Amino acid sequence: MIVEIKGRRITESMALRELAADGTGATVLFTGRVRPYEGRSRIDSLFYEHYPGMAEKVIRGILVEYARKYRLRDAVLIHRVGNVKAGELSVIVAVSSERRKEGFQACAGIIREVKEKAPIWKREQGEVSRWQSERVAGKKQKQK
Repeated sequence: MIVEIKGRRITESMALRELAADGTGATVLFTGRVRPYEGRSRIDSLFYEHYPGMAEKVIRGILVEYARKYRLRDAVLIHRVGNVKAGELSVIVAVSSERRKEGFQACAGIIREVKEKAPIWKREQGEVSRWQSERVAGKKQKQK
């Protein structure tokens, strides 16, 4: 299980290179990109911040949980921090499993839980600049 948080561009090959493939029948890859629009508002970029050390710990725990639940061979998550322009990758999840069904389910669950629990915050920058969600100890707080 590998978790990386990087302040520079990320690529799919970074995750696939790290992913163990022995005994694997399926490799599932999810990439998240910065959308150029949120509703009707143009977004130029997202600025990501994280709680160093804690973000990696929370994400690693999620990967371990899903590896057990879906009998994954391996899992890799790479997340960008800093300024990420529209169209660029912000997060990559890659899993290897014996069968595709478990791989797809695990990949979907991992990204959902990371978005809900990991202490990573993002600020939209564009026509309107605002924090998209604020979390305290990984829990979403109401927007003010």
